[in-house]
Amino acid sequence: RMTSVLGSAVPSEDDRKSVSDEMIKIVMEAGYSLEEVTLRQFIRWTRRAWADYSHGCSGDSEDGWRNLLRQHAAILFSKFRTPKTIADCQIPEGLEVVQHQPGTVRFSMYGLSRSVPGELSRSPLFAEDIQKLLPKRFLRTLVRLVFALFPKEPASGSSCKGSFPLPEPVLLMGPTSYKSLLVETLARIVFVNWQYALRVIPLSPKTETDTIIGALQPFTWRRLLLYIAVVIRNAAAAAITTSPDFAALVERLTTTCEKLERAYFSQQKTKATEAEHGIPKESQQKAGAVDAVSALLNSIAEAERTLVKEIREVREGLISPHLQALARNFPETEEKYEQHKQLYWFRASPLVEAVHSGGLVELQDMNLVNSANLERLNSLLEVDPVLTLSEDPGSRAEGVTISRHFWVVATVRTRGGVATPEVAEPFASRMTTILAEYDDCELANVLEIAARLEIRASHLSFDEEKAVKSLRVLHEGYRNIRTSSDRQLAMGELTVSQLVRWPLFLRVRFHNAADDAIEAALLLGLRFLIFDSLPSTGASPDLIKEISNQLISQCLPKASVAWVFDTPAEEDLNVPYRHEKATNTIFLSYLKIVIPKSGSVAGLPAHSELQMVPSLLHNLARGLCAFYTGLPLLLSGPCATGKTVCVKELVRLMGGTVVSIHCSGDFTEHEFKGSFVPVANSFDWQPSVLVEAYCTHANGVASFITDTPLNPKPKAVVLLEDIDQVEAAVQLFLLPFLDPRREVLFLEGQASPVNPRSIILIATCTTTDLSSAAMQTVEGHFMESRMDILSTWELSVILSHLLLTSISDNLGKLLHSLHHELSKKFDQGLATFNLRDAIKFCDLLRSLGVPGRCSCSPNLLVGLSALLVYAEGHPRLQDRETARKFILDKLRELGILDVKKEQLFPAEVSRGSKIFGHIQLVEGDLGAEPEGLEDREGPDTFVYTWYSARLLQIIAMMSTSRRMVVVEGPTCSGKTEVLGELAVLFRQKVLTVSLHSETEVSDLRGGYAALIVDNTEPCSEELNVIVGQLLKHMTHKEIMDFSAELITADGSAGLLQATVSQALHQRDGPSGELEHPTTAQQSLLTAPTAADDDEGQLLELQRTSWRATVDAVRTRVKCHASDLLEPLEDLIQRQNLERHTFFAAEGPLLRAIREGLWLILENLNLAPPLVLSYLRPAMEGNLTPEVCKAMRLDVREVHPNFRLFATASPSREGSNPLPPAVLSSALRVCVSSLDEALRGIHQEPTPSHSPADAAPEREWLREHLKAVVQESLPGTLAAAAEPFIQLHKALLAKGRAVELPEGFEVTFRTLHHALTAVAASQDPHGEVEEILQSCYGTVLPKPSQWKEAPIRGLVENLQASLSGAAPC
Repeated sequence: RMTSVLGSAVPSEDDRKSVSDEMIKIVMEAGYSLEEVTLRQFIRWTRRAWADYSHGCSGDSEDGWRNLLRQHAAILFSKFRTPKTIADCQIPEGLEVVQHQPGTVRFSMYGLSRSVPGELSRSPLFAEDIQKLLPKRFLRTLVRLVFALFPKEPASGSSCKGSFPLPEPVLLMGPTSYKSLLVETLARIVFVNWQYALRVIPLSPKTETDTIIGALQPFTWRRLLLYIAVVIRNAAAAAITTSPDFAALVERLTTTCEKLERAYFSQQKTKATEAEHGIPKESQQKAGAVDAVSALLNSIAEAERTLVKEIREVREGLISPHLQALARNFPETEEKYEQHKQLYWFRASPLVEAVHSGGLVELQDMNLVNSANLERLNSLLEVDPVLTLSEDPGSRAEGVTISRHFWVVATVRTRGGVATPEVAEPFASRMTTILAEYDDCELANVLEIAARLEIRASHLSFDEEKAVKSLRVLHEGYRNIRTSSDRQLAMGELTVSQLVRWPLFLRVRFHNAADDAIEAALLLGLRFLIFDSLPSTGASPDLIKEISNQLISQCLPKASVAWVFDTPAEEDLNVPYRHEKATNTIFLSYLKIVIPKSGSVAGLPAHSELQMVPSLLHNLARGLCAFYTGLPLLLSGPCATGKTVCVKELVRLMGGTVVSIHCSGDFTEHEFKGSFVPVANSFDWQPSVLVEAYCTHANGVASFITDTPLNPKPKAVVLLEDIDQVEAAVQLFLLPFLDPRREVLFLEGQASPVNPRSIILIATCTTTDLSSAAMQTVEGHFMESRMDILSTWELSVILSHLLLTSISDNLGKLLHSLHHELSKKFDQGLATFNLRDAIKFCDLLRSLGVPGRCSCSPNLLVGLSALLVYAEGHPRLQDRETARKFILDKLRELGILDVKKEQLFPAEVSRGSKIFGHIQLVEGDLGAEPEGLEDREGPDTFVYTWYSARLLQIIAMMSTSRRMVVVEGPTCSGKTEVLGELAVLFRQKVLTVSLHSETEVSDLRGGYAALIVDNTEPCSEELNVIVGQLLKHMTHKEIMDFSAELITADGSAGLLQATVSQALHQRDGPSGELEHPTTAQQSLLTAPTAADDDEGQLLELQRTSWRATVDAVRTRVKCHASDLLEPLEDLIQRQNLERHTFFAAEGPLLRAIREGLWLILENLNLAPPLVLSYLRPAMEGNLTPEVCKAMRLDVREVHPNFRLFATASPSREGSNPLPPAVLSSALRVCVSSLDEALRGIHQEPTPSHSPADAAPEREWLREHLKAVVQESLPGTLAAAAEPFIQLHKALLAKGRAVELPEGFEVTFRTLHHALTAVAASQDPHGEVEEILQSCYGTVLPKPSQWKEAPIRGLVENLQASLSGAAPC
C-alpha cells in the first residue's frame, strides 16, 4: 500500500519496509493495538510526513525521518497528547499561533508548522489581551484541526502518487458549545465573509438524504434567481483570496437578494391588505396613483434584472467551473421557465455546494443520523474522495470535481468523554478523529474570555477588570462550596455552555444599584442560570438560600447584594412596577430590574391587570433577564400555573408582539422549517410560522443595548407551548435558534440571513422532569424556570382579583370555597380543578351578565355558573350528582341562593321563543337567517322534556363565553341532535365535520386542490389551419354536414365557424355563407353559462366538447385528406398533455369564522394531537385577526356569531382521552346514554332540594326515554311505550351477559330501529315478534330463546298493548 502512496519517492523496497516497521513501532509504543489504527490513518500519516520530508523538514540527521514520523503521530493520534516517544526525541511542543505575515497565519506544534491564508485579527479570541488567556488544550485542538484541513503540498519535483493535497474529513468530539467555537474561530481567521463561507448543517435522527446531498425541487422564477445568486455568493465568500472582486461580488449579491426578498414580502402583505379591503388594483391604476403596489413591483423587477445581470456576467476564474457552466446555461434556463412556468431543479445541499466551490461545512451531531442515510457520504470521506450525484439528472457520470478548498468537520457531543450514541465504525474509520477537550483548571480562563468578549461586544460601561475579578471570585467560591462532601450531590459541575452564558447577565440593568451592579448581575445569573437548573430533588430552596449566603459572605463581603436571592415581599406584590420620573424609567419592584421599553413609558400602568403572586413575579423577573440576555427561556410546570399569562405580561411590558405555536406529538421538522405548497400552477416554498416570525421580526438589531441607556429595542417573542409533546428527534431542529451568541441565522428557503438576537424564544412544558427523554435534547440550552402548583393563598388572591375585575362583586369567598373544597372532595381520581376552571367561571359570569341577557338574580347567576363549570363536566353520572348536591348545599349555606324559591333550570324552552329558562337572547346571539325556526329542513325529531330543555339551556349558556363547548357522552346519547336543535333555536347555520385518526389540519383550515386545465386555446389556432385545408377537399353538402357535426359537438363550434363560413363564401359567394341553426347557442369555451358556478364541471365539459370536435375533424380527415392526419394526431397528442393547476379550497373552519357559522366537530377524541394543538386558540375563544394569521387563516375580521362545538364519545373504538390542555381550554358537558335510565331507579329525591333541581339524573333520563319512545310511535300505538321499554331493559341485560360479536352492542339505537319498524308496519300486532327477532337477534339468535321466561311474558305484554292498534 505504501508503494501505491509514495510511488518512487522511496526508491528501494528496503527503505519502504524500514518506514513501515518504524510506523508500527511508534503505534505500539503509544499504547495502540494494530486493530485501533486503520489503513486510512496509516495512509494519511504517511502523506503528511512525506509532504514535510519532501521540503527537507527532517533535517540532516540520520534519524530525522523517524522523528518526523513521531512528530506527525503526536498531532494525528489522540493518545500522543503526552507521548513518551516525543519526550524520548526531546522535541519541544512549541505550540504557537501567530500572524506570520500579512494575509498568512502560521500554526505550529512539535516542530512542525502550517501556513494558512487569513488574519488573526478577524477573530476576537486573538485580541492581544485575550489570546494569552486561551487554554492550551484549545490551541492544541485548533492546530490539529488546521493540520487535517490544510495539508501541505509536496515539494515541486517530488514523485508522489495520489491526491494527498486534498483536506482530510475531521470528526471533532467534545462537549456542547466547545466544538462549534473551534470551527467558528477557524472560519473567522480564514474567510473575510465567514458567515457565508461556513455552512452549518444540524443533523438529527430525522435527517434524510436530501438534507445531506440535495434533491430535485420545484422552483418559481424568484426562488430560482435567489438560489443561484446565493450559491454564487457563498462560493465567492469561500474563496481563499483577498481579491476585492470577491468581496464586492458578495456584497452586491447579498444586497440584491435582501432587496428582492424584502420587496417580495412587502408585496405579499400589500396583496393581503388589498384582499381584506376589497380594493381592486385596476381602480388604483385608473385613478393615476403611483401606489405602493406599483413601486414594489418595480422594485422586484429591478432586483430580478440585477440578479440576472450578475449571474450572466460571472467572470472566468472567479468561481468554480460548475458555477461558470451554470452562468453560461442561464439564458437557456430562463427560456425553459418562460415556456413551462415551473422548473424542477436539483437543489444541492450546503455540503455539495462546498464540494463544488469550496467552503467549510460543519455537520453537527453526526452520530444521531441514521447510518443508512450517511452511507451516501462513504465515497466522499475516503482517502481519495469521489462523489457521484445520481440525484442530479444533469450531473456528469464520472462524478463531481471536488474543490481543493472543500473542508468538512463532523461534530459529536460527548459527556464525560463518551459519545452517546457512538459514531458508526464505517464513518469513524474514514475520518480523522480529534478530541476537543478541556481541563477543569482552564475553565476560569474560559469564563474570563467570555466576560471580556461580552463587555466589549455589547459596549457595556462596566469596569472590565472589576467584572472579571468578581466573576473569577464567584466561580472559585462556587467550586469550593461544591467540593464539600455535603454539597457535591446537590450542586452540579459548571459546564462550558453555562460558563459562556453566565457573563450575558452583565447586560441586565438595575435601578439605583450602580455601586453593586456588577455583583448583582453576576449573582442573578448564578441564581437563574445555574441554581434554578439544579434538580429539585437534591437542591431545596432552603439549601440554595444557605449556599447563596455562604457564597456572598466568602466572595463578596463588601457588596450589599443579598437582596438578589430574596423572595417577593408584600409591597412588591401590591405595587409590582414603579416609575421614576427623574430618569423616566420603569422598573420591577422585585429585584429592581429596569423594564427596557422603547419610546415613552408614561403609558405603562403602575398596576398590572393581573393579580401578582410570588411565583408570577419571580418568573417575570426571569423573563426580563431573557429579554436582556437573549437566552431562550423554558417555563415548566403543570397546567394552569400561569406560564402563558407570564409571557403575555412580558410582551405587554416590552411593547413587542407574541407569536404562539402550539406544539403536539405529531410535529415534524416541517412545522419548524416549512414545506412546499401548491400555488396557482406551481409549487412554492411556504416557511413555517416559526421561520416567518424570524423573517418578519428579526430586524437586524446589532446589539441588545442601544445608544440610549437602559433602553434596548423591543423584541418579538416566539412562544412554543407544550414543547415536551414534540418528539426529541424533532426538537433538534430548534438548536440553531437557541444560541444567544449567534449573529446570523440562515433559515430554510430564505436567501438572506436574519439576526436572531431581536427575537426571544420562550417555551413551556408541563413536565417538571427536565432530564426526561422528552426534554434531554434542548434542556441544556434554555434558562429554566420551574413553576409549581399555586398555593392555597396564591389561588385565593387570584380568584378574588378575577371576580372583582369581571363582575365587580365580592364573591371571592364563594369561589374560593367551591374551588378548593371541590378539588379536595374530588381529589381521589374524580377530577382536579385548577386556575383555568376559575377563569372559566369568571368568563361565564361576565358573558351571562351582559345587560338584558339574564332575567335572574346575580346570586342565581353565580349558582348557574358554578354548576356549569364544576359539576356538568364530570364523566361519571354519580360524580355529577355529588358535585351538584355539594354546590347547592354550599350556595344555601352561604346564603347566596335559596333553591326552594327559584329553579335553576326552568323548562321554558320552545321553538320560536327567545327565552332559554333564565337566559334572554340578546342582539348578536341570533343569526341573520329569517327562516330557521319553522322552516328547518327534515323531520322534527327533537323531543322536549325537562331533561332536554335543561341540556339546551346548559349548552346555550356555555356558548355565550365563546369558548369551545365539548358535549361528551357514549354512543346514542343525543349529542349531535341537541346541538342541531340549539342551532335552529339560535337561527344559525351549521357546518359539521367528522374527525378521525387521519384528519389533517388542512381538512379544517383548507388548502390547495389540484385542477386539470385543458390548454385548448393555443391548439385551436392550429386546428383552424388544418380544418381550412380540409375544407378544400370537400363539397358544399359535405361542408354543411360537417358544420352540423361541429355544432352537435358544441365545444369548439364557435371557434371553427368562421373558418367554415369563409370557405363557403369563397366557394359560393355571400349566399353560400353558413347560417347558424341556433344563433344563441355558443361554445362553452367562448361563453360559459351557469356552469361557471362549478369550475370543475365547466372544465370537464370543455374537455368533453374539445374531444368531440377533434373526433369529428379526425373522421373527415381520414375520408378526404389523409395527408393531414399526421399533423392532426401531433396536435391531439400535444393538447392531451393536460396542465395541472391549483386553486385555494376554503376549509370549514375558515368559512365558519368568516361567515359566522357554527362549526361542530364530531368525535373530537379521535383527532390526532396535531389537529388538537392547532385548534387550541379557537378552543379558548380568543380568536383575533392576528391569531388567525398565525393559524394560516386569511381572515380580516372574526364574525361575532362564530361558535365552535365538539362531540366526544369515550366508548368509541380507537378513541383517546381528551388531553388536559383541551379540557382546561374548553367547557365540557357530559351526558349519559338513555340506556343509563334502565340500569336502576333512584328511590326518592333528597328532601332538602326541590324535585326539579335535585332529582337524580337517572330520573330525568327515564322521563326523557319514555317521551322519546312515545314520540317514535304513532298515537294509536302510544300504549306500547312502557312494554317496549321493559322489554328493551331485559334484552339490554341479556346483551351484557352474553358474548356479542365484535363491533356489536345493544343500545337505545337498537330499540329505536324496532320502534321505527313497528310504526311503519301494516300489522304491528302480528309482525312485532319478527321485528324484535330481526333487531335483537344477535342477543337471542335461536327462536326457542324467545319463548323462555321472562322474555316471553314481556313479548306477550307488548303484543297485548298492540292488539287494538290500527294498521299504519
